[in-house]
Amino acid sequence: MRLFRMVLLMLIIGLVALPAVSLPVAQTDPAQCTTLVERAVQTVGTACDGLARNQACYGNQLIDVEFQPDQSLVFANAGDVVDLGAIQRISTTPFQNDTNQWGIALLKAQANLPDNLPGQNVTFLLFGDATLENPTPDMQLVKVETNITQGLECEQAPSGLLIQSPNGTQVEMALNGAEVILGSTVYITATTENELILATLEGAAVVSAFDQVRVVLQGDQITLPIDDEWIVNDTPSETQPYDPALLPYLPVSLLDDPVPLPPAPPVPGLSTPTVTPVLCLPRPDWTQRYSVQSGDTLADIARRAGVSFPELQVANCIADPNVIRAGDVLVVPIMVPTRVPPTVVPGATFYATPSTINLGQCTTVAWNVTGAVTSIMIGQNSVAAQGSVTDCSFQVTSTLVMYVYRPDDTVEMYSTTVTVVDICGDSICGFTENNSICPADCPPVTF
Repeated sequence: MRLFRMVLLMLIIGLVALPAVSLPVAQTDPAQCTTLVERAVQTVGTACDGLARNQACYGNQLIDVEFQPDQSLVFANAGDVVDLGAIQRISTTPFQNDTNQWGIALLKAQANLPDNLPGQNVTFLLFGDATLENPTPDMQLVKVETNITQGLECEQAPSGLLIQSPNGTQVEMALNGAEVILGSTVYITATTENELILATLEGAAVVSAFDQVRVVLQGDQITLPIDDEWIVNDTPSETQPYDPALLPYLPVSLLDDPVPLPPAPPVPGLSTPTVTPVLCLPRPDWTQRYSVQSGDTLADIARRAGVSFPELQVANCIADPNVIRAGDVLVVPIMVPTRVPPTVVPGATFYATPSTINLGQCTTVAWNVTGAVTSIMIGQNSVAAQGSVTDCSFQVTSTLVMYVYRPDDTVEMYSTTVTVVDICGDSICGFTENNSICPADCPPVTF
């Protein structure tokens, strides 16, 4: 699948913040926080419902909007609209304990979606102490800033940015200097003074910075080192599970598509991921090709190529990692040698255990044939290449023969002998016993 750079045309932005809520000035308790958050979400949903494309819906003073230099617009009331091109910087207000206020801004972008699908947009949800800079039409200079002190006064009112692409689509943008491809819902916030966190709540995301690519699957997160200007200045971290406790406090109900619960932890010992990335990220820097051989698995090819399983899957646009076919050609970063199947030396084992039995006892006859065969016969019976059978019918010492027929018309013969022993006193009159030899087992015959 060819991935082309998507030009994001921002068409709808809904900007809403709460009016001041009359709550006590004292330290806010969890119940008051919950009420505040619920009221904020309800206000946003009502004020920004049904906006037309290429418009911005602005709330009150809890959102700070910096307009382009050539604009002289003034917003006074929630529900006022303005062209998107007039906006240069958007900031939401953090939770304020003295006034119990928490700002939210809702932005929607058309991205690369066709004009005949006006109901589908990329959603940007800014909340708390967060800023979005340079929301240009192509979204190649976007920068996110958030306050690391979020949650100290009201855990239910965090700060950050939620981005959601429409179901079944993917978008590409430059975020704080890193290349990001989304087919998902992600949460971005600050964790320390010098790093951002990107957590994938559903779907998958691909983040590239400083020649390092990370595939962030649902339930995982990465951290991005940033400088004083909030620009990524080093490679992204390895992926790790995010804390599912953060999900209940995010205003995900304002997104177009529902966000599912975090996935169950992986089952130890499974070598194949159970989550399928929905993204496609061709790698022009991977110049080698590998032709899938019979018996190959994607996990084994990734191991031999020195990359992670999801990286190889996303780079080759593979929807189902469990379905690869011999002859498929994959792009890989290094030359991957063809898997050499283990050499199978033709041969066979054929034996009985135990090989010596008392009359009336049982033995197990087992065999294992390696190499190509056309048929295998034991007596008059055709058998599989490997098997065993328990036999209790031996009356006398017997030799069993197995014939192995090979594709080159050669025939191999293997034999095993079962020795049957008559023991006087075992209450069995065997073929080698009579009344004279063992009267205890063979009583005299009377007429």
